[in-house]
Amino acid sequence: MFREWVRDSFVRLAANPDYYQGAPAVDEVVIRFVADAAVQWQGLQTGEFHIAIDVASVDWPAIEADARFVLEQGPSGLALVSALNNRRPYLDDARVRRALNYAVDAETIMEVAYGGGFTIGTFMEAGSPWLPDFVEPYPYDPERARELLRAAGVPQGWTLDLALPQPFEPHIVAGQMIQDYLSEVGVTAQIRVVEWGVWLGEVFGGPRDFDVTVIGHTGKLDASGRLNGYGHPERTYSGYDNDEVAAWIDRAGVITDPEMRRSLYAQALARLHDEAPFIYIGTPFTTFARSSGVEGFWITPLLDTFDLRDVTLP
Repeated sequence: MFREWVRDSFVRLAANPDYYQGAPAVDEVVIRFVADAAVQWQGLQTGEFHIAIDVASVDWPAIEADARFVLEQGPSGLALVSALNNRRPYLDDARVRRALNYAVDAETIMEVAYGGGFTIGTFMEAGSPWLPDFVEPYPYDPERARELLRAAGVPQGWTLDLALPQPFEPHIVAGQMIQDYLSEVGVTAQIRVVEWGVWLGEVFGGPRDFDVTVIGHTGKLDASGRLNGYGHPERTYSGYDNDEVAAWIDRAGVITDPEMRRSLYAQALARLHDEAPFIYIGTPFTTFARSSGVEGFWITPLLDTFDLRDVTLP
């Protein structure tokens, strides 16, 4: 049960003694917001924290080598993308957007920036029951990227504004790698690191002041939660404009026939692959470290929520 919230600091929860499966073993849980991964690891070592979520991959070997801790991994519900502002010159051309997908080695980005996971080829997390099995990730093919850029008339040295959200270090590392990959096909990406509040207000919302960005979209149980608004350029930060895709998604969101909904979403996801309003990156693992005496904690796939019902402490 909710007890207390301090903005940018913590949330305090209390056990519900009347929970239908029985009262939890732990009376109180405090969830602290710690942006610095090094501070997370230090907190585990000092005993300040029992569990640390999304620990930095550089700390994994030390955690695994220390018998006091256990490193856990499982599937997440994130769809990691490098969003493209489809309103901008050249980025309004699907050939250019496909070229940028071919230019980027998503598999290497997943390994280096996010510590592993699965690549994706459309706007849906890997492992989702809504993901059509006929949609494959873009292969890394810089020569094909160059051909498409030439065909679209993109000048050599074309410059893009790459806005990266702080304090999300994996997204910043991914952005730096994308910058390097794009330079190999003649595209210059100028990195601009922005605070999270600014990113929300000016990139994701407001004036949508960016050419390219990197972000992870959290998991949804239903495809409508991921796709609603896409195809309507005024309703999404990418500005993707496709009346047919918008109609498929809108229709799927209001009907109840499961097979018809699945078919409509599959058509939309296939078109989102082909027209590429994003550079598709992947779905990372959820990685957390816990003190070895802590048992019963898990993070639910798809929604990335904390399951605290069966947690016990030493």
